[in-house]
Amino acid sequence: MSHRGYTDTEVTPVSSPAVPPEQCKAPPHGRKHSVSKSLRHLFQPTTKFVRSLKRGLYLTTIFYRDDNVLVTPDDQIPVVEVEDAFSSSLMQDFLWFTKVSYLWEDILWLQQCLSPSQTSCTLQTRVKMLQAVSLLQGMLGVQDLGQAYFEPIKDKQGNALLVLLRDMSAGPALDGVHWTPLCKLQLQRKSISSPEEPTALDTLLITLHAPESPPGPHRPLSPHPVPNRPLSPPPVPIGP
Repeated sequence: MSHRGYTDTEVTPVSSPAVPPEQCKAPPHGRKHSVSKSLRHLFQPTTKFVRSLKRGLYLTTIFYRDDNVLVTPDDQIPVVEVEDAFSSSLMQDFLWFTKVSYLWEDILWLQQCLSPSQTSCTLQTRVKMLQAVSLLQGMLGVQDLGQAYFEPIKDKQGNALLVLLRDMSAGPALDGVHWTPLCKLQLQRKSISSPEEPTALDTLLITLHAPESPPGPHRPLSPHPVPNRPLSPPPVPIGP
């Protein structure tokens, strides 16, 4: 598969003096955060997943196991809003985001380094990406959200969808969600979507297929081939 727009260069720390150096010290070596009541209690019970895209930037994660995918109690894949619009610099922010996908355990630390009150306007999208990640982690009760698909999925309605994928064959049991056959989810989505102008979410579900499905016009989504290694010691990947 061609992986357009991806570069394997390291993301370097931002040089702005606005963030105190002591605030962005690398987390202790070998630090492990448990998936957490401490995360979950941050979110109000009224917080809900997004059911439909209304123009903006969104984040979703596809947890799959055999030919099943994880869905919310409303039988939707888990989607949260990042912000209600996105700029022409989205690909730069997305490439930064692919690096963040190797630092799931350090999202809270990165948020401290990218405090909205101390961050320039050019980095606000990255702040909101971290907020959306933290929200999704808390709502699902899991920190590892998977690896990033190689590009955002866009539509003509002005939406862009950041997609993460994780094989949950050996993953932990999760509360408040359940598994459903992918084919069933696709049929449900087909009944309410517009074939002339599919949304980014429609395109995602159309593109997915079960691993054992025969070859066809649609290729399965798969994480881009970023070297399978963490950023160690992890720099603060908040600069351009």
